[in-house]
Amino acid sequence: MNYIRYIIGFTLFLCYFLLLEGPMFYTPYYHEQHHLFLFSRAYLESHLASPGQLLDYLTDFCIQFFYLPHIGKFVFACLLFLPYLLNTLICQKLTRKQDVFRLGMVVPLYLLVQHLSIDFPLTHAVGLNLCLLLLVPVSLIRSAKWRYPLFLFVTGCLCYICGWKYPLITWIYICVTAVSALLAGRYITKNKIRAVITAVSLLVYAGVTFYFFVFSYNMRERRIIEAEMYLKAGEWEKVMECCRRYRGNNQLIQYFYNMALYHTGKMPYDLFETPQGYGSGIPLSALEKR
Repeated sequence: MNYIRYIIGFTLFLCYFLLLEGPMFYTPYYHEQHHLFLFSRAYLESHLASPGQLLDYLTDFCIQFFYLPHIGKFVFACLLFLPYLLNTLICQKLTRKQDVFRLGMVVPLYLLVQHLSIDFPLTHAVGLNLCLLLLVPVSLIRSAKWRYPLFLFVTGCLCYICGWKYPLITWIYICVTAVSALLAGRYITKNKIRAVITAVSLLVYAGVTFYFFVFSYNMRERRIIEAEMYLKAGEWEKVMECCRRYRGNNQLIQYFYNMALYHTGKMPYDLFETPQGYGSGIPLSALEKR
């Protein structure tokens, strides 16, 4: 049954990648536009000055790949699905049991829903993955004499890199999954029952995630960032299309629409098709600079 975790992991990765290529395409773009990474000694030393700052450095390092659209989405999808795979691997090595409830999926699905908001920082996913990646080699050590002291040492190093919060959350994540695997292995022994429980759990996770995904999806946020992407590419017809599809009043959307009208030569004809909520005193020179 070990292959099931790889099937689930690959399915998670594929779903995340397709979502980032589709409905969530604007999320990597937004993060890339609001983070800066420099390959310089001074930039690195500024993050080594105090404990916990190195995680921000690693986060910016990951985000720099978002500049390349498809590679960036591949990296983003890996950051979202890897916690499940790494967590189940650690728990399997520590307990020699499989968690039939697949509780390790809760955190990756939670990260997916949270990242529907562009304000949710990528630092959480990077910190969790870093902690799990450094704990995996230690979990492979069979001798308890060396394993547990090394766990303490690695946890101490992670506290310096990430601060105390992420190692604590990682250990809670591991312990909850490990306890579930031990209890399930003790009280649920029939393979058919275990298979049914796993299938039902996966259906519940999929249904709950779909519900929160649909009701948390911010279409207005998407339209604004999508219009900005087309604006920077100089695709003014697509800018106008995004602005027309935006529901509600937004000053930035009106500004983008007027810029598109100006650059397509349609301003004298179509300016008053949409309400102008700027007030008075908006100079045309602001449009010409774009």
